Amino acid sequence: MDTRQQSGTAGDNQTTSSAQRSEYLRNKALAAAINDGESVAGAARRYGVSRQRAYKIKRRWDADGDSGLPPRSRAARTIANRTDAVLASRIVELRKQLEKDGPDAGAESIAARLCVCSIESGPCERVESLQMSGRF
Repeated sequence: MDTRQQSGTAGDNQTTSSAQRSEYLRNKALAAAINDGESVAGAARRYGVSRQRAYKIKRRWDADGDSGLPPRSRAARTIANRTDAVLASRIVELRKQLEKDGPDAGAESIAARLCVCSIESGPCERVESLQMSGRF
């Protein structure tokens, strides 16, 4: 890796923190303008954000003060389609039992023994996803 690439990587980290700092300062100025009596729509237009975003920043300012203004993570807090740990362990247990009993230890056999096979939830798909993830 040459020097330009190394310095570019460090610069990217600075750019990210610089962008976060800029967003924080913009949010602070926006909240101050609204608190000083400027209309939310006018302040939003002036600072280049939507009216809805300006209201969200104002709510965060009212609730948390300065600590509510930095940009927040947009990452999911939970994974909606994650298989429950209890169900996953039950599936692994059934698979081991079925492998010991005979040749058929596939997703459909496991789902049939779970007695929860439905068209929407699809335990068969869950079993296959566990196979792909290497959990059994």
